[in-house]
Amino acid sequence: LLNKAGVEGGGTLASVAHIPTADTSALVTRGGTGSTGRAAEVVLHDQVKRVLVVEDDPGQQRVLKSFLSKDGFEVEVANDGAAGVVAIQQSLNAFHLVLIKGVMAGKAGWEVAAEVRAAETAAGALRILPMVAIVNAATSTEEHEKCMAAGMTATLAKPIKKDALLECVRHCIDGAATAF
Repeated sequence: LLNKAGVEGGGTLASVAHIPTADTSALVTRGGTGSTGRAAEVVLHDQVKRVLVVEDDPGQQRVLKSFLSKDGFEVEVANDGAAGVVAIQQSLNAFHLVLIKGVMAGKAGWEVAAEVRAAETAAGALRILPMVAIVNAATSTEEHEKCMAAGMTATLAKPIKKDALLECVRHCIDGAATAF
């Protein structure tokens, strides 16, 4: 676990930076939560939450999609950073969150984040798209710093644990700005 300053402390979730708080007055969970804390379906204005996974490893894509889908999220996958940028630009407000690998061939996750944040600023966006980076445990401090400097909302270190992933995704979508 890395705190906001990037200091190691165990675990998988690094930190969540301050982001503008979304209006969550219309946030409801369909199906409620059980003892596992798993929501059957997460909705905002009666729409299922959509997550874009930008990951170049097909195996990791399947794992992430499985974790998120089983928890009620609708998941779309982009195979690299360039495809991720295109998906975000073509579906400007279609995603509630982007889960993106920090280091990929071609365009790295932090480069995607910087490009998206620049476009949001240029457009005068009222909503900031939450983006969570997946970083390698061995280089997580360096990757964490690059990702957060580029405007990522949070980072998760591999190996990804399902509970930490789902907690991070929910908090980032809900506009939480606390470190775990």
